[in-house]
Parts: sequence; C-alpha cells; structure tokens
Amino acid sequence: MSHPPAHTKGISTRSEATAMPQNPIQFQPGMSPDDFFARFGTEARCAADLEAVRTAER
Repeated sequence: MSHPPAHTKGISTRSEATAMPQNPIQFQPGMSPDDFFARFGTEARCAADLEAVRTAER
C-alpha cells in the first residue's frame, strides 16, 4: 500500500472534496488579468499610473 506524499497530507482528493463556495470578491467586474498586467505589469508602469492618479487628485 502506498501513502500520499507528505506535502499532500490533509488535502482532500477530488472524490472527497466538496465544492467550495464562490467568493464574491473573486467575481467583481473590472480588469481582466491581461488588462491588469498590461497596465501595471512592471514597476515602471505601476509607478507611472500612481503618479498620474496623484497628479489628477491635486
């Protein structure tokens, strides 16, 4: 009889698992992951967008 690897101890198998409830935060309207990374995907892009927001608030 083989045992599951130690790193999977306590994790249910697919047959034992029940469906997880949907988290409403995961399904909010907004940017897709591709859009998000296109806009903020590098430190330079993120800093530029942050600066634009800060400048617009003045």
